[in-house]
Amino acid sequence: MILALWCVSCAADAQTFNEWFKQKKTQKQYLIQQIAALKIYLKFLKKGYDISKKGLQIVGDIKDGNFNDHSTYFQSLMLVNPSVKMTAKISLIISYQAKIINDFRKLNEECRANKNLSNEEVQYVSLVYKNLLERCEGSISELNSIITDNASQMKDEERIGRIEAIYDDMKDKYAFTMSFCNSTRMLLMERDREKSEVDVSKKLNESL
Repeated sequence: MILALWCVSCAADAQTFNEWFKQKKTQKQYLIQQIAALKIYLKFLKKGYDISKKGLQIVGDIKDGNFNDHSTYFQSLMLVNPSVKMTAKISLIISYQAKIINDFRKLNEECRANKNLSNEEVQYVSLVYKNLLERCEGSISELNSIITDNASQMKDEERIGRIEAIYDDMKDKYAFTMSFCNSTRMLLMERDREKSEVDVSKKLNESL
């Protein structure tokens, strides 16, 4: 339709209304034939548009079909394979977390009960325990997201890879816990020994 209007516009620009009536009979007939041909062309143009519209609809349907296929694939990534949920390292991760909490809780209680540590030292142990516990909770939260349906979008190998990474990280946390607890308990023993020596020295001085 745009093409037809453009042709008519061009014809109108080239000739005025008065010039049309001044043309010879053969020229008038020629122009009439052109207009008739243009009308036929417009019919074909409309048919072509209808066909192209249907064609685009078919293409759209095909694209939607492909999208639905991809959508199904992405939805499958949201479901966790039962074999992934049964990975042995999941139970080890939970076990490490339980050991970390238990060991640090005992250490924290020992430090609070020990009178040979300053308030700043007791608060430092509590702060380390709190920060480590928050990091452990973050790891467990990520683990839950990985092994829970519709919580994360991953392939099986990606889930297993993330589980192994969390396992390694939790193992490092437990190694730190053991080292920190052992070092702190050695400090407690040293403070107790020093306190005992001071007490013995005072008693000796008092007896002299």
